Amino acid sequence: EGTWTVVATMGDSGTVTMESGVDLASYTKIGRMVNVHGYISINSVSSPVGILYFSLPYATANLAESSAEGASGIFTHSVDFAKGYAPVVKWGESASIVGIIVTTDNDNAGYPQPAAGDYYAFNFSYHAAT
Repeated sequence: EGTWTVVATMGDSGTVTMESGVDLASYTKIGRMVNVHGYISINSVSSPVGILYFSLPYATANLAESSAEGASGIFTHSVDFAKGYAPVVKWGESASIVGIIVTTDNDNAGYPQPAAGDYYAFNFSYHAAT
């Protein structure tokens, strides 16, 4: 068990700075299974372009038939996205980051544009590489 300081990055360009004092998340690792949870906030952004990524405490596994990939619903506050869409945290294999996307039935609508004052709450489990 432990904590890590969540780092935010943008998929294409720009910078995102996390709110000091609201950038720490917790994890519990049992074997290769990792459960993470936290409540984090963005302090400032500068010319953000692309998908918003948050760091993970351990890299995700690379298993047969993409079985280590996953997604989970998250709670947001002040995050701007279209009505009828839901924010989701999504991870791929062999990655140390998760991406924030918005989705609705039969549609991956893209991603919300990060802004100062956005809050994200999450709790999900994934398989770690080691």
